[in-house]
Amino acid sequence: MTVGCPSCGAPVEFKAGSSVAVVCANCKFCVVRSDRDIRLVGKVAELAATDSPLYVGLSGTFRGMGYRIVGRQQLDHGQGPWDEWYCSFSDGRWGWLAEAQGRYYFTFAVQPPAIPYDHAVLGHQIVVNNQPFTVAEKGSGQFVTFEGELPVVGTPGEYFGYIDISGPNGTFGTLDYGQGSGYAPEEAYVGYIVPFQELGLPFDPNAKRLAAMAGGASAGPEGTALKCPNCGGNLECKAPGATKRIACPYCNSMLDASSGPLKWLEVLEQQQTIPKIPIGAQGQIHALIGEAVETGHAPVWTVIGYMTKACNVDGSWYYWDEYLLYETTRGFRFLTEQNGHWSIVVPIEAGSVQVGQVFDDVATWRGMQFKKFSQVEATVTRVLGEFYWSVEIGEESEAREYIHPQKGLSLGREHEHDEYGDREEINWTVAHYVDPKKLYEAFGQKSAPPSPYGVAPNQPNAAKQSAKTIGLMSLGFFALWIVCFIMAAGSAKEKTVYEETIDLPLPAEDPVEDADEPSGKKEKPEPAFFSEKFKIPVGSNVQAEIVANQLQNSYLWVGMALINEKTQEVFEMEAEASYYAGVTDGESWSEGSPRQTTSVGGLSPGTYVLRLQPVTDSPTMCSAPGTTCPTSFKIKLKNDMAIIWPGILSLLLFLITPIIALVRMGAFESKRWADSTVRSSSD
Repeated sequence: MTVGCPSCGAPVEFKAGSSVAVVCANCKFCVVRSDRDIRLVGKVAELAATDSPLYVGLSGTFRGMGYRIVGRQQLDHGQGPWDEWYCSFSDGRWGWLAEAQGRYYFTFAVQPPAIPYDHAVLGHQIVVNNQPFTVAEKGSGQFVTFEGELPVVGTPGEYFGYIDISGPNGTFGTLDYGQGSGYAPEEAYVGYIVPFQELGLPFDPNAKRLAAMAGGASAGPEGTALKCPNCGGNLECKAPGATKRIACPYCNSMLDASSGPLKWLEVLEQQQTIPKIPIGAQGQIHALIGEAVETGHAPVWTVIGYMTKACNVDGSWYYWDEYLLYETTRGFRFLTEQNGHWSIVVPIEAGSVQVGQVFDDVATWRGMQFKKFSQVEATVTRVLGEFYWSVEIGEESEAREYIHPQKGLSLGREHEHDEYGDREEINWTVAHYVDPKKLYEAFGQKSAPPSPYGVAPNQPNAAKQSAKTIGLMSLGFFALWIVCFIMAAGSAKEKTVYEETIDLPLPAEDPVEDADEPSGKKEKPEPAFFSEKFKIPVGSNVQAEIVANQLQNSYLWVGMALINEKTQEVFEMEAEASYYAGVTDGESWSEGSPRQTTSVGGLSPGTYVLRLQPVTDSPTMCSAPGTTCPTSFKIKLKNDMAIIWPGILSLLLFLITPIIALVRMGAFESKRWADSTVRSSSD
């Protein structure tokens, strides 16, 4: 539809059927159409110079459907100009295409939900278009100007409230509340985060960005050199279009790169430093984090920025370094380093993480549970290079960390807000713990990395891995031990080779003259019992059991000796049976047993004689009230008994290894959790 401009009469064309406003290319007045008439609503302001590679008239293909950019509105969220591109699709649909942090967002109009602005809590879930979303950002913006066509009429200078929402699987949305925070937003848009290569645009975005930042100069194959407006030093913007701040390495100046040529902002009061991995270093990191990439198209990441952050815990300051990485089609990632421990940090969508709205000690991502490790106020203390946001010294954010050390992962949550409270957002990342040597190799660093010390929050517990291996081996050994133990015990015959009841006391022995005694005194030998000869068919061991009859508050000690008839080899053993009982302070008690066993090993098969020498209380003690001394005892010898103690000892010795592994694992975890700000080391 083409109409005449009510202001200058020049032809004005509405290319999209959904458009209601268009800027006259001749007089810059906004022409609005309705069902009744065509009217003017005022002259629009000039667009601020930005380095976006998109432009009105550009055509592409998204998911098999052709589209064309027919308009652009320029907004300001307090972080510099923000462009949103109005796209008309060949099937009659229309949508918005926006760009942020190296990623692109396609959204389409849906029915607005009945959710008041003030009722949407950052980090909590809401339902829009029958889909679950997490509130990721809240703030206010200002409609500045536009070009081409728009599906809605905006008033220049008008402020509006907005909420950005993030869902699972890369879904994204925006709620537009207009000038109020009423019962429902005025407009709602839901869509997807789209990699640049899926936009179907036939050009390299970086060529136009570099040219815009250089003030219109053409970009050579190695990029365009920029001049620091303060010291004149040569700078190279490695992420044109996305970069908003550059910290000059020559004069420590902070430069604004958000729109057109660089602008000087301030001289940073910070100590100069040399990053461990220099700015400009390039490397491939997909293999370090197990990321699948298309063969032959592995992305090369460039270090473009470096910063130091700090937090204060119980009066002590803790510092760590963060390196900003950039890749033209994948956006941004980070490297973090503290105490020699390195992690590769990948941004993830807020909607992909689930955290309890009341108890936030556990976060869930991709089916894995992460334990809360820390919650601190992080402060930027040093910057160097370029950044995709308006970074500044002293910038603060609330940082939380949830860890899953078994996988070498941790989730990071940063809650950021401006000083006036007009904007706040939540950003989530996942950090992959990596080997410092492999990381240095990936970025072509010839020097060796500093040796790490302490335990990193997401560092895998090597002792836990070995403990797991040892545990599996121990289970196998225990199963084998049980089989061997059962076989050994089952193969023992336990045959009774001798059994006798011995009356007490034994007959006294005749005195024997002691030839060595000059006086000729005779020595009275201890009474002894000698058995008849008996066979021991199997060598190795014999078990002896004594059972004392009528034993009460007395004892019976028996010394025993097995004498091999052939070799005269003697095998001695002893056993004591005792039993005592009484009443003390009204409580009955008893101890001991009239039955005792003992054993001896190392025997060889053959004919043996058993010698017994029993000893019990004296007759005086035996006649005391409540005391009964044994009048006889039974002796039984068993051959080929199962020997248990060697098996038990071998099991105990083997258990030392898994116990040591468990102690090492526990010590490692204690060191890790000693640095936690939300848990004790015993957790």
